[in-house]
Amino acid sequence: MIIQKLAPALTLGNTCIIKPPSIDSLSALKLAELLDTLGLPPGTVNVITGPGGTVGEALASHRGVDMIAFTGSCETGKAIMALASHNVKRLQLELGGKNPVIILDDADVSTAVSAMMMFQFANSGQICAAPGRFFVH
Repeated sequence: MIIQKLAPALTLGNTCIIKPPSIDSLSALKLAELLDTLGLPPGTVNVITGPGGTVGEALASHRGVDMIAFTGSCETGKAIMALASHNVKRLQLELGGKNPVIILDDADVSTAVSAMMMFQFANSGQICAAPGRFFVH
């Protein structure tokens, strides 16, 4: 998910700050190590770890941050939106998840169930697009 947000921003010449979740920062730190081998100018990509309540709030309200891209809970997204509104920042928010699946009466139920099982349990079910409710004819 970091790459999906980072690649377009860097392609357009922006500097970026990555603030990974407090309990899951290792992959972002490893990515920073890999990016460091590319020879990008210093400060092009920065990783800041720490709790969202302090570090995240500081980034969301800082005048020098022009845009926030966030994937996570609706509650945190609302807080970011409120903080960012003071400086009229651009926002890209992917909030919520646990999407409904509708299996219509003309569907092959066995095929649909097999496909949804794969999506439900990929990455231990920790994907915002993972199905969460099933409506079967």
